[in-house]
Amino acid sequence: MGVTTNVSRNVPTSLLLKQADLAMYRAKQCQTTWMSYDEAMGEQWGRKTAMAQRLSQAIESHKLEVSFLPVVEIETHRIVAFKSRLEWSDSMFGDVDRFEFIPIAEESQLIRKLNLFTIEQACKYASVGELKTVAVKVSSKNFGHGLFTKEVTEILTKYHLPPHCLVLEVFEDMLSKKRCVDELYQLVELGCQITVADFGMGHISISELRELPLQKLKVGAQLVAEIAQDRSVEQVAKAIVSLAKVLNIETIAEGVETSGQLESLKAIGCHYASGPYISANM
Repeated sequence: MGVTTNVSRNVPTSLLLKQADLAMYRAKQCQTTWMSYDEAMGEQWGRKTAMAQRLSQAIESHKLEVSFLPVVEIETHRIVAFKSRLEWSDSMFGDVDRFEFIPIAEESQLIRKLNLFTIEQACKYASVGELKTVAVKVSSKNFGHGLFTKEVTEILTKYHLPPHCLVLEVFEDMLSKKRCVDELYQLVELGCQITVADFGMGHISISELRELPLQKLKVGAQLVAEIAQDRSVEQVAKAIVSLAKVLNIETIAEGVETSGQLESLKAIGCHYASGPYISANM
């Protein structure tokens, strides 16, 4: 529930309702039963609204940048793919952190266009010179419209890129939605590869995982950050890798920052890795 007050008694009803909505939304974010509106909420909403407008313009005019980080085979240190990363520098907001503008894209329904933009830039990059494999994270909002496979096919055709060169990273909660799974099967039939970016959140069972068309599971950056120092974290990561092996699925770790983390991943049998340490040593 969201609560607001009309102390001056001259605030329009429409604005009071907006303030109550903002307070309710914030209460949901904080997982509490109610919250009272304050000016900081209004300022945050104004920033998000303005940023969504600027982001929409940036997507349309191709003013976002996509950088590519190497993914290596841990055993040989051979580069096997490149992970895409969106970057946005705006004349009004400056350099905007992707952890700020991507959630705004999700909330404002811009995420479909943003993902397609990233896929196109990735395929363009992969098709220049020697063929490369590129990975792109996609939102559940790209699925369920019956268009995503067609859109991906058109981009691949435009750049003459074989489908196996495109890896689509999806989130575990998407795998419990039939509309998403149906299109994942279509994409795999097309030839694309599918990676689960955050396995272990409890959205699907192991038996369900076994039936899905997946090629890789990710060991997330949060686990990687502590894997060399915390034995219990190492055991969790090892369990994910062991499960993947049983299901004949490869594993990839992201966010590797030190040689110790890389060695720990190698010891538990993880296949691939990416992160600052990898990029700096390529």
